[in-house]
Amino acid sequence: MKPSEIDREAFLEGLTARFPEIAASISDIERGLLHSEMGVVSHATRSAIDAHNWEAVKEQFEFIGEIFVGANDAVRNAVYVSYLENVLLGETSSDFKKARAMLPPALREALNKSAAL
Repeated sequence: MKPSEIDREAFLEGLTARFPEIAASISDIERGLLHSEMGVVSHATRSAIDAHNWEAVKEQFEFIGEIFVGANDAVRNAVYVSYLENVLLGETSSDFKKARAMLPPALREALNKSAAL
């Protein structure tokens, strides 16, 4: 996909295709609100970290990394604010350090940029 091609609808389509259980957990109240929808994904990733389900963490990071690279400004902002900051910013335990080491390069760079702000 070309940069700026992934909008909210494309993000949700990708989420539904790759992680139907996460997409199905978006409540009626959250549906239609990009940051709330992204927050559901961040909650799933945090839960996977807490459960030491490293394969799920890796798969979710890869998905969000793919979304981020091709995202429009609104989706990129949601990844920064409602995903990366919710999942990793300020977390220092060994589990979160292990998770941080699993980030694809684009997300690692985005997290570093977010932490510097």
